[in-house]
Amino acid sequence: MILSIDVGKGTEDLLLFDENKQIENTIQIVLPSTAQILRDQLLDDDSDLIFISGSLMAGEPWHKVVYDKCAEKPNCVIMTEIAARSLRYNLEQVRSKNVRVLSNKEFEAEYEKYRKKQEEIDEFPMYSTRLTLSRYSISDINFDRIETILNTSEIKKNDITKILLCVQDHGEPGDPNQSARDFRMSAIYSRLDQSGRLEALMFRSDEIPQELPRLRSVAQDALKYFSHLTYNDIYVMDSSPAVVLGVVSDLYPADISDEKEHLIVNLGNGHTLATFMKGSVVELVYELHTGALDVGGFAEDLDLILKGKLCHEDVLKKGAHGIYRRNIPDDNQILDNYLPILVIGPNRNKIKNINEEITFPHPGGSMMMSGPIGLIRAFHYLINKN
Repeated sequence: MILSIDVGKGTEDLLLFDENKQIENTIQIVLPSTAQILRDQLLDDDSDLIFISGSLMAGEPWHKVVYDKCAEKPNCVIMTEIAARSLRYNLEQVRSKNVRVLSNKEFEAEYEKYRKKQEEIDEFPMYSTRLTLSRYSISDINFDRIETILNTSEIKKNDITKILLCVQDHGEPGDPNQSARDFRMSAIYSRLDQSGRLEALMFRSDEIPQELPRLRSVAQDALKYFSHLTYNDIYVMDSSPAVVLGVVSDLYPADISDEKEHLIVNLGNGHTLATFMKGSVVELVYELHTGALDVGGFAEDLDLILKGKLCHEDVLKKGAHGIYRRNIPDDNQILDNYLPILVIGPNRNKIKNINEEITFPHPGGSMMMSGPIGLIRAFHYLINKN
């Protein structure tokens, strides 16, 4: 069985794919994301000192809670270097927010020091003011949680033969002065091969580029947890193209050459992505943060982009991530009179009125399964290609 997981800002969408079953009859689960759970835990945490270790993971939406706590009480949050990179790859920027960042060895020594102090205070409460501590081990995916859920359906860890994962990775620019938004567009989408297939953006776990550290982290966590699997059994890709592929799978279940043009829009909890495609081939990608989405402005920008009147630099200045064009010059007009628009994502109702011809696909019977289904399509494409 294939375990396919899309890790988003708000949810973690899981599909356990069994080739012997129709996809509608397979296990499909939507869970709150570990980032969302961590945010809620930190909001309720009144400890004097908060220790955070673990893996690199999404810093949204819990980073603000950490910064707010440290603004009120500097150095009350202590993190390992790896965990702190979840907030910013540049650790000096994290330290500038009054977060204490330590090496693993220093972190453990500091935690042990305060733990012993706490024990002493517990033993002699009349002589000292009680010191409260809390500790978190973070990761994009809580595999213990998933194993517990699957065990209730008599599915064991060793029943999993392949793991497909997607997360949103902004990438780490080699130049610290380069915009992370600008870098993401080139780091993710410039890897489209000559065929223009989004499937080409999937990586086997030992082939993930260095500049995509979050993808590398989630793959490493999976390898550690599923010790019966090897690097050849775990594949990852960015969430945005995976979700679009889920819609493409719904449109074109078989790998056929269809030149029909359409626009697929994914309104996720973190990012909004508009992808212009000819059949299953990408020609143009436009991306921005969903939190910055202005419905009227988004519709206007889409119209201008498709008419060749808005370029990458223009949308960067507006605060969006940018535009990636594969074979289309900046001033080339794509839009003629009508272009079918397919809208996916948990925030899709935000733009339901911008075009009366919008349709809302449900890959595998559930809109939230777009990412996991897209991962499965990409995996099968790579396996058959090789």
